[in-house]
Amino acid sequence: MRALIKRDGIYGTIDELLETRVKDGYKILEAGCGSGLTTLTLCLNKKGIIPTLLDINETILNETKNNFAEQNISATYVLGSVDNLKDFDDNTFDFVFNEGVIEHAPINVEKAISEMLRVSKNKVLIIIPDGDNILYKIKKALKRLLGTWGWDKLYGYERNVGARYFRGLKYKKINIGYQNVAYILEK
Repeated sequence: MRALIKRDGIYGTIDELLETRVKDGYKILEAGCGSGLTTLTLCLNKKGIIPTLLDINETILNETKNNFAEQNISATYVLGSVDNLKDFDDNTFDFVFNEGVIEHAPINVEKAISEMLRVSKNKVLIIIPDGDNILYKIKKALKRLLGTWGWDKLYGYERNVGARYFRGLKYKKINIGYQNVAYILEK
């Protein structure tokens, strides 16, 4: 039997958000998976999760495969973009989530949200820095002036994503710490 994994800080909060919404046996998509550690933690803590991990970076996706192989967890891996989920039919997944991706990727955010909703049977969880939070905007501006803001350098792109991207959609906003937010979208 696998040991339960408990992470601290923001990642622990994200894990709790997911674990309360994802049921045993769910077919899930992490759209923009990076290392896949959030999905891996979920798979270790829930029974029978059927994960699909999508990322635009083949090197990162290969690292994700290795992380899952080390834990003997099978998954489907797809090289692709969050704003073009053409490999999936409508209503394919019980749950779709995206953590810290859409603000860093040079994608069409509205299309990415639409695509995630399309392939989900019900809900989509999007976790991002709160682009509407004034403290976050000040911190980011000061760090950019000081040359210590590395996110846009690391990813080559960054935008503030806030509630304006979710207008007209049914959603619930949950604050996570002082600068992050989760949008839970429903069909």
